[in-house]
Amino acid sequence: MNKRKLLVLDPTFKNIKKVVFVSLLFFSLIAITFTGYLEFLIDKKSKDTERVRLIAIQSALNQRISDSLNLNSKITPEIVNDVEIMTRMHFQLLNGDESLGLAKIEDYGLISILKSISPNQQQIYNLVNRKEVDVLNENLINEYNKNQEAYQKGLNKIIATQISNSSLPFLGLRRLIFFLGILFIAIIFLNYRVFIRPVIKNVRILSEEKEQQSARISSILENTKNAIWSVDLELKLVTFNSVFAQVVTKHSGEEPIIDRKVLGLTPFDCEPFYKKAFEGEIFSTDFKLECEGKTTYHELSFHPIYDRNRLVIGCSVYQMEVTQRVEALQELTLSEFYLKEAQEISNMGNWNWNIVNGKVEWSEQFFRLCGKNPLTYEPDFEDFFSMIHPDDRESVRETLQGDLESKRLHNATYRIVRNDGEVRYLYTRGKFFYDENGKPHRMAGTTQDITAMEMAKTKILKQNYELQNFVYVVSHMLRAPVSTLKALTGLYNSSENDYLSNEELVRLIDKTVFTLDDTLIDLNETLSLKHVSKEQFEEVDLHEIMNNIELLLANDIESSKVQISRDFSEVQKILGIKPYLTNIFFNLIQNAIHYKSMHRILQVRVISNCSPNGVVSISVSDNGIGMSLNDSKRKKIFDMYGRLSGSSKGKGMGLYLVKTQVEAMEGYIEVESNPNSGSVFTVVMNENERVNWMSQVN
Repeated sequence: MNKRKLLVLDPTFKNIKKVVFVSLLFFSLIAITFTGYLEFLIDKKSKDTERVRLIAIQSALNQRISDSLNLNSKITPEIVNDVEIMTRMHFQLLNGDESLGLAKIEDYGLISILKSISPNQQQIYNLVNRKEVDVLNENLINEYNKNQEAYQKGLNKIIATQISNSSLPFLGLRRLIFFLGILFIAIIFLNYRVFIRPVIKNVRILSEEKEQQSARISSILENTKNAIWSVDLELKLVTFNSVFAQVVTKHSGEEPIIDRKVLGLTPFDCEPFYKKAFEGEIFSTDFKLECEGKTTYHELSFHPIYDRNRLVIGCSVYQMEVTQRVEALQELTLSEFYLKEAQEISNMGNWNWNIVNGKVEWSEQFFRLCGKNPLTYEPDFEDFFSMIHPDDRESVRETLQGDLESKRLHNATYRIVRNDGEVRYLYTRGKFFYDENGKPHRMAGTTQDITAMEMAKTKILKQNYELQNFVYVVSHMLRAPVSTLKALTGLYNSSENDYLSNEELVRLIDKTVFTLDDTLIDLNETLSLKHVSKEQFEEVDLHEIMNNIELLLANDIESSKVQISRDFSEVQKILGIKPYLTNIFFNLIQNAIHYKSMHRILQVRVISNCSPNGVVSISVSDNGIGMSLNDSKRKKIFDMYGRLSGSSKGKGMGLYLVKTQVEAMEGYIEVESNPNSGSVFTVVMNENERVNWMSQVN
């Protein structure tokens, strides 16, 4: 397990930049090295070609001189001229010639051959340039032929050696290309293992869980009789529940809308409290409302919302009507019964602490909150403080001390650990009472069990974070085409663009827009195919589906010589969504055409089957190139952007959408395949839905 973890890189933006930078740097070094080496080979090849050309001319001249002398033994001006040219070329080969771009030979073997035939060349020159004779006798002719033959053999040997030497660098080039190819594949594979695969996995998980996340958030928000809402730093509404919508409608006559300013929508003047929460404070405040002759009291709890960098990005508000609690506290001396009842309803207890003598009094409900038996337990301030969670204890003590010194109301939210080990969240409001000398002598207050509310808030924050992470992944997918568009439009508007014409820029912008549009369509299709209503199901004729597909793929079928057969004798009509079924079999048949074998005519068979228990399956089989599948690969080909190799065609969305559409109709899809034998995709529809549908038809 640890070894596998070392091969997986967390797909953060920082790690993405590292991978991209290192890959680009490495590929740049490879390109520079390869280009330099190729230029060296081209230059060397050019020089070798010139050298071979000169040798070929020498050989031709040598042969022509020999033929002329052997024919009539007479030394003509043409022969003298040819010998002059041949001699000059000999010294050009031996010493090089900058005017011809001919470098001096550095190969020891070639130099040795040239030097060995130089005496023969000199003898040929001397024989032809003899001033005392115009016609060579038989002895001179024989001497000439001997030198000419030796010189010709030397030239042939130089040509053979030159050709052999020229092929060696290109053999090295082939080896270099092979090595670079292997290295390139290794780097691509490494990038896939450490970055691309985790990103694909995260996107898939986020796509699958988005609907569940929305359902959880909705459940949390609606699982209360109190209003809950949240705002961003611009005081725009972000989330709310139905109770909040009722409050807004009753107060303003309008329905709340996401991204609308929240000020004025509620009967509460919360603007200063929002700003206080934006500073990172967690607090609650009370509001008194007069409406239709009735007075109500409301408690609003403000909690800042943080992003992953612990920066405040907004706040959540929990509005709870506390009219009963306030009235019960005001009428404590008149009706203790009503107070206890109110405390039980609100899961709240009250207490009194005599600071002078240390005596503490708890209400019955407070005993319940703390998990203590009022018959056997004697309340004690320090003992209760020891019940507070160790992580919260110091904070509560500092808050209490600060409220005591500043003579303000005490508000604290903290956790306690009861004797049974259960952790409960408590919200305490208290007040210090001072004597005539300003010294505190008593403190009284209430404590409410807000465990459910705190857990709900925690879940809300978690869901918000997960949604933000999803937005980050999506924004990363959109960042590349958007950045390209910005760069291209900048070039289009720039007066200093000397590289691309406006027509080329417009073409590139159009191509980038299509790429961006495809990405958006992929995301939209992915998020919209999770659930469909069964009311959308209808009776679909499989022959009609296949007729439409053969019409859509007419050009591909004709150009590829595909043979498509169908057998719907067992099941001709099924229950489903016609556009989904059309797209499913369109993708499967189109894939079969794309991955056909080049060694045989492609045959595609579409067959429907019905098991004895009513399960309908439709198989699409072909005799194409097939695939080598294991459990991992069998699952991967149905993933979003999942492809078995970098050489695969397409974006990897087709089979993902097929799987999503099949599952949306409460079915599933399977695949079997072998290399060079073909593939079989089987779509299995929901058994219960078909049984119910058949009973309705009958």
